[in-house]
Amino acid sequence: MLAARAPLAHRQTGRLGSGPALGPKYVRFMGCGWRATPWRTDMQAHIVPVGNLANQMLQLAFMDALQQQLPGLQIGGVDLPIWQIRRDLPVSPAAQRLRFFGQYVDREWLLGLLQRGWLQDFEFAALGFRMANFDRERVKRLFPPTPTVAQALAHDELLINVRGAETLDNVHVDYGPLPLHYLRQLVETTGLRPVLMGQIGSDWYSDALRETFSGCREISSQGIREDFEIIRAAPHIAMSLSSFSWLACWLSGAQTIHMPLVGIFNPAQRPDIDLLPVDDPRYRFYEFEVRRWAASEPQIGALSTAGHWPQLTTPQVEAKLAAAANRLAPMQRRYRLKLLAALAKQRAGFHARVGNRAPPA
Repeated sequence: MLAARAPLAHRQTGRLGSGPALGPKYVRFMGCGWRATPWRTDMQAHIVPVGNLANQMLQLAFMDALQQQLPGLQIGGVDLPIWQIRRDLPVSPAAQRLRFFGQYVDREWLLGLLQRGWLQDFEFAALGFRMANFDRERVKRLFPPTPTVAQALAHDELLINVRGAETLDNVHVDYGPLPLHYLRQLVETTGLRPVLMGQIGSDWYSDALRETFSGCREISSQGIREDFEIIRAAPHIAMSLSSFSWLACWLSGAQTIHMPLVGIFNPAQRPDIDLLPVDDPRYRFYEFEVRRWAASEPQIGALSTAGHWPQLTTPQVEAKLAAAANRLAPMQRRYRLKLLAALAKQRAGFHARVGNRAPPA
């Protein structure tokens, strides 16, 4: 069981113009003052929706946490009708905006630029999947649960959330289905009754799940909001490899959450992503090798191969995150240099963008 711990030191990022990554000499060429102005009211963040529902929810969550430190920040570009959330901003010349894109965002530097008045109007077509970028209590208030759910689970049942559909194909190397024997291992070690729920259809993976857990209860998709609430209300959850499943689990009141460190959740594969709530005692983390999903015949065959996925201790998870932080450091330095160059271009009246591709595993 993972005990609650203090925040990891490597999750704290350097502030603008300080720390070993980049010193003041890199930013003085901007010709701007250093005085922070956290109560500015002319700052605008235009969110450009990226990906599926959960990604868009996390984009808003990122900006909402930023707004907590910058009350004058106005947020637009949000349209989440299933949550009855819509936020618009007046139309302004897009050529004057700096666009953030990709997965990694240096939140501390973004905050510093806004506080100092070096940046006022920007587009957020990025994600920023890192624990330090989100405030769970604020996210829960943004997306409150429904009073009732379409399908409730008993306390002796394990909800196995299934992410299938397009991820079964060669769509994204950091996604893909989970091994059948890993899921069977969870059922055997917990002693709970399995319940399959989510994207279950007539595909090969769904058929394999039904064969593995013959006769178990099955909940087909009830709709995107309903599925989210079913996961969030379950007492025991086996998370799938998806941001949707991760967010529903994180916001849940579950007693136990089983999280595989695979794909985007594996620090060795994606050091730029940190979605591991290591200080949350509800979580059980399981070790996986780096896997770049291509839906190849050997990979599909391996899903049915027996194996063992060790449950990790808190120090083991922290060690993986620390190693990922060391790999991330050079990318962060390059990112900051690109950010300053893009900002100079934007301040000269040109459209500019900054972002990072996924690092190699």
